Amino acid sequence: MVADGLVNEQATPPVGPCPAGPYPPGGGSYPATRQWPDPPGGGVGPDSRRILWPGAVRQPQGMTQNADETALASSAGAPPGTVEHNPPEAPGTGRVPVGRLIGVDLARGLAVFGMYAAHVGPDPMFERGVTGFLMELSHGRSSALFALLAGFSLVLITGRTPKTGRAGRQAVAKVVIRALVLLVLGTAMTMWLDTPVMVILAYYGVYFLLVLPLYRLSAGPLAIIAAAGALVLPQLLYLIRKALPEDGVDGVWGWPTDATGIISLLFTGGFPALTWLPFVIAGMAVARLDLAATAVRIRLGITGAGLAVLGYGGSWLALHLVPGALSTLNARFQGAPDLDVPGSGVESGSGRGETAPSDLSDGGIPAKELAEGDWGEGGSAASAWWSDTWGYPNHDTPAELLVASPHSETTLSIVANTGVAIAVLVGCLAAVDTFPRFRRLARPVIAVGSMSLTAYVLQFPGVHFFGIGHSTITVLLGFIAAAAVFATLWSRFFRRGPLEWLLGKATKPAELVGARREPERNRLSEADGSAGDTEEKSKK
Repeated sequence: MVADGLVNEQATPPVGPCPAGPYPPGGGSYPATRQWPDPPGGGVGPDSRRILWPGAVRQPQGMTQNADETALASSAGAPPGTVEHNPPEAPGTGRVPVGRLIGVDLARGLAVFGMYAAHVGPDPMFERGVTGFLMELSHGRSSALFALLAGFSLVLITGRTPKTGRAGRQAVAKVVIRALVLLVLGTAMTMWLDTPVMVILAYYGVYFLLVLPLYRLSAGPLAIIAAAGALVLPQLLYLIRKALPEDGVDGVWGWPTDATGIISLLFTGGFPALTWLPFVIAGMAVARLDLAATAVRIRLGITGAGLAVLGYGGSWLALHLVPGALSTLNARFQGAPDLDVPGSGVESGSGRGETAPSDLSDGGIPAKELAEGDWGEGGSAASAWWSDTWGYPNHDTPAELLVASPHSETTLSIVANTGVAIAVLVGCLAAVDTFPRFRRLARPVIAVGSMSLTAYVLQFPGVHFFGIGHSTITVLLGFIAAAAVFATLWSRFFRRGPLEWLLGKATKPAELVGARREPERNRLSEADGSAGDTEEKSKK
């Protein structure tokens, strides 16, 4: 996720005690970087951390680390930036003994490239064929994947088994500092970079602050809260947006006026916290699971696919079975103005959700034909069950609550996008563990995912200085290639991306939390001991 920092995994104590000796019970030998799956006495170890068995030699660091604590070292002698192949699952355990959850970085990398496609790729409103379909898939779904991975990272920062005591307070402080940094950085980029692309970082800062009180919960309660939020919050947002004045709010609630103010971050912006929190909380629930277990991955993959079918299929059925739903949305598509297109480079009144002002649209398609939906289902309200090309909600009709297009902020949209994000994450985890050759081929994407904050931010100077909005597939491939080459080369010499390094430095003050209490407790203990000795002597 874009909010990743770094945790020094090497300093982390192992999960469970090591056996007394270099050999496991029953003979044989442990690989130097083999995980200890379960602590003695049952249960699942709190983290996927490396154990150095007696006699094993600590190996040099390999792939770039993120703050997600999924990082483990690569094999000895492997050049920086490479990852060793994980052996098959241990017989009888059903666990994949992964060293690092490289699939998480792969998912982050895909999310970054999806954002690139949504920002500078061809506009699916005017692009036909396979290219238009792939571009539409990136809209909204890549940012939802980012949000889910944000929750994943938050749990990994605070501990897969929640940290307590001083370590817990420091982890909370780190999350708060990261959230504030992202909030300030995102606001500054929105104010100073004149780009048509909506910056998501400030929203992520708000997400972190709002979900932080939940960091001690286990997977079950987190999943229930995410599901309840998906059911209730979109309806609440619909009512709030209808109640807000059309010309916006003034004063502190609308500040800063030329960026994302409080009301925008919570309710009216392109990624409103009220309806994006379920993604983050779902990511927290996923991070609580034992993703090294094959059975868990299978169940999670089925869950993701089921949610996607439920969301998109439910929307398609609702639009076709609820009387007047499609006709109402089609009437809105043919003339009503819509909101700014979130994060796409298409401003309000530029073609989505209203008739083009000229006889010919920017894509060379007759505007009348486009408005009437003759371009095909992808350009009419009939596509609202999966695509943003029908327009964006302006909350003037309850029929909008039946769509599942990625930026519609509806229950069905959240359910479907969460399912897609989970399925992508599980697919990435399984792919890198099962196919070593694929992992080697995907190394540049994994490198981008390991420094996703840097990769995300670096697109904006290009968009700003070159004045790029929606462009051609060649421009998109240029952005992807530049990010992949930079991340691959950087990761061969440095453990963290440049912005990840700076973010890690910014969170250093969190280590001071609780630092003064320990000496004070020691002094109190010594004072109590001295008082006890004095009292004993006086009795004598």
